[in-house]
Amino acid sequence: MSWAQCTCFFSRNIFVRSLSMTFEYFGDESFLTTYKSFLHKLKVTDDKIDEILAEVRRESSDRRFESIRSLERKVNIVKHYTPLSRTSFVLSADDYQPLVANLLRKMKQRRFEMDEVFSLLEPVPELQEVYTLPLLTTACLRRLNAELDAFLASGLPASRPNTMNRQGILLCELPGHLARAHPETPSDPGGADVDLISQGLLSSVGPVSLRCLLQLIFPDIGGKIDSYRAFTVEYEGPAAVDLETTMDSGLSYHYDNAELTINICLRLQKSGDRSFDSAVTMPVDEDAAGGEICFAHPDPHWIMEEPCPPAALVPNQPGWALLHRGSHVHGAQPLAPGYVRRNLIIWLRSTSVRNSHSPCPRCHLRPQIVPLPYWLNGQVVEGKLPPSDQHVITSGFGDGFWLDSLPSQSASLLTQ
Repeated sequence: MSWAQCTCFFSRNIFVRSLSMTFEYFGDESFLTTYKSFLHKLKVTDDKIDEILAEVRRESSDRRFESIRSLERKVNIVKHYTPLSRTSFVLSADDYQPLVANLLRKMKQRRFEMDEVFSLLEPVPELQEVYTLPLLTTACLRRLNAELDAFLASGLPASRPNTMNRQGILLCELPGHLARAHPETPSDPGGADVDLISQGLLSSVGPVSLRCLLQLIFPDIGGKIDSYRAFTVEYEGPAAVDLETTMDSGLSYHYDNAELTINICLRLQKSGDRSFDSAVTMPVDEDAAGGEICFAHPDPHWIMEEPCPPAALVPNQPGWALLHRGSHVHGAQPLAPGYVRRNLIIWLRSTSVRNSHSPCPRCHLRPQIVPLPYWLNGQVVEGKLPPSDQHVITSGFGDGFWLDSLPSQSASLLTQ
């Protein structure tokens, strides 16, 4: 029994930033046969096509080893990084906005009215199943940002958050509260992502959880989430951004490899002001800051035609969460010069969907899955997960597929 990923990750949806387009790679000859004439129609020269081919080939090769490299980075981080607090990512009821915390308690006890829900949960006009919610307190944002800033300042190598964003942190690579930094037998059966989500946002035993809310607004899937991929993304206004830099200003249209997505703004402030307290107490002009989340179409098979104005723009507000289906095509508008933004993205997944002979949500084909590796007693191992009392380090849940069978209560971390 093991978490697994679809092999389409190795060869499909390879993003080329210079064209804001995605490509597939099944060898040089196949690539040129598929794309050369099309790129010529876009006035792309042969020399540029050679550059694009080299970029796509390199990315495809890197992806084949990414799960192992991510695991090796996690081992290195567990050994050498000392968090500001072992429980920075463990959420308590006090970390939620009081009105939201009270509503979530009542929802778990089934003592709520629908009017109460929609007095806090705001549907986005003109969009289907897209909602915003004032979720986390200023104190919680301060703690999370301080821990994330401390890790970035450590200089330890970390993975890209996803295949499109260049800056951010995979929370599965950060140590969880159960991590042990023994030099020879380090261990971490979870990670910061497990602390934040399994024991916080989607806890099945805690007094405050989004689980009941997701079941209400997404009744077909909200109660079936059993894995996730959580990461931060960093944006900076375009004055200091171009194709040669490592910072992003905005993000092209895409859909998420997720059944549901939670997007929480952790920071939006002037780039010269690194004081989070002042960024909260002095509200940012959202219209001036830019960086809105732009939604285009609810169907991932939709083909974008240029120019295409978004159906709706959703501004970023620190502490607010944006909830939507992962299949809803969306992007991020460019951030205005002089501003920085940090968001926490959580892709929620369900094995009841992914192991049900349905197409892979990323490639829309029959999934071809391979097990996710883990670290055990000093070496990388693939296959059945060992008992939790072993010196094991895991890094995430792959694509949310479960190899051999659906997760039992002991296997699914969301039952903790």
